[in-house]
Amino acid sequence: MKVKESLNVTFNESPPPTKLSPLVYDDVGEEEAIRKNTKIVNINNEKDESIEVDEIVNIKESKNHPLDQVIGNLSQRTLGSQAQNHTNYFCFISTIEPKNVNEALKDKSWVVAMQEELNQFVANDVWELVPLPISQFIGTKWVLRNKLDENGIVSRNKARLVAQGYNQQECIDYDETYAPSKYIKEMLKKFGLEDSKPTKMPMLTEIKLTKYDEADSVDSSKYRGTNGSLLHLTTSRPDIMFSVCLCARFQENPKTTHLEAVKRIFRYIRGTIHLGLWYPKGTGIEIVVYADSNHADDYVDRKSTSGICMFMGCCLTSCIAKKQTALAISTTKAEYVSAGKACQQALWMKQALIDYGICLDKVSIMCDNKGAIDLSKNPVQHSRTKHIETCHDFLCDNVQKGNISIEKVASEYNIVNIFTKPLKHEVFNYLRLRLGMMELIMDIDSPSSQK
Repeated sequence: MKVKESLNVTFNESPPPTKLSPLVYDDVGEEEAIRKNTKIVNINNEKDESIEVDEIVNIKESKNHPLDQVIGNLSQRTLGSQAQNHTNYFCFISTIEPKNVNEALKDKSWVVAMQEELNQFVANDVWELVPLPISQFIGTKWVLRNKLDENGIVSRNKARLVAQGYNQQECIDYDETYAPSKYIKEMLKKFGLEDSKPTKMPMLTEIKLTKYDEADSVDSSKYRGTNGSLLHLTTSRPDIMFSVCLCARFQENPKTTHLEAVKRIFRYIRGTIHLGLWYPKGTGIEIVVYADSNHADDYVDRKSTSGICMFMGCCLTSCIAKKQTALAISTTKAEYVSAGKACQQALWMKQALIDYGICLDKVSIMCDNKGAIDLSKNPVQHSRTKHIETCHDFLCDNVQKGNISIEKVASEYNIVNIFTKPLKHEVFNYLRLRLGMMELIMDIDSPSSQK
């Protein structure tokens, strides 16, 4: 189709205006609607004519909408997309923990959780099909628990399939057991130190290990291997924790002096191969936390080392030996930071005992620095304490709330000294005994039993 353009005719190619129906509420007048004139060309008459068209550009909404026509609860706020997703997710979570597998299989949410656990077994190749052994086989059991968030609301249905290893009897169903003494013997043989001369101390008091030692360098891979084996052993031998952690700081560029310090630790554990932690029965549930620090003990960056150990009754439950991240310009700050970390450990244990139905009113923290104790009870701001960051005032806040109590202990009786500095032989043996460590098995072939 062809259209011939005339000199007296003009085509308006703009889209025609949309005619909207006048939506007007009772309290809005028609005068508030804005009128707009649109010129439309009449082609048949070949002349311009103005046609006035009512076009509603803006409409004022009514605030007095009838409440009976509102769908939903006006007092409830509108949820965003993220909150709406959480709400939809919680709709598929069961808040009831099933007592057995049969109850769990009747709930779709628990079936999904159990299937996720089985999918993880398949992905990680956990199972291996073997013939049924002659001895008693190990059964399995489903552990079904609800995981709560920080507000105590169920956030996840957690299903775990565990093995019932407690059904087996030693020397009947199995022969192999894990013994730290066997691990130590294999470790000494691995590094060629099975014939080394035993020592009574893991580290001498006059030793000074630095990163910029002028001694010759050694193989870093071998040094890391020895430190890794010792770090694994510290879980059952807390008496070597400080020495091992100190030597672990120089894994990047180890020197011969660092390697000699590691070998001395091996010689010490060879002489105390059967030394271990003893946990007697019926020692009570009172929690006592010891805190200490060695101010500016690092000869390079002059940062302090914090030491924390926690006891339930007379049994050691946790111990920490770690260098502080911030530089403490006074012993008060170093001790105050260590006490703050001890407060976190104490509150964690206090909260964990609540899950077992044990409620403790107050947890004691033992500290040997009077300045740190006074600062925790009365946080005055003067020239010696104004540099301490507010993040460390967590200790003072919990002392004022009555969650913990910080008490003074003599420095020679502070057990955590064994985690912060090398000690003399008599002090080291005394604090090691206070940790609950003793000779569990006497072996006539042990170097420590030979006179």
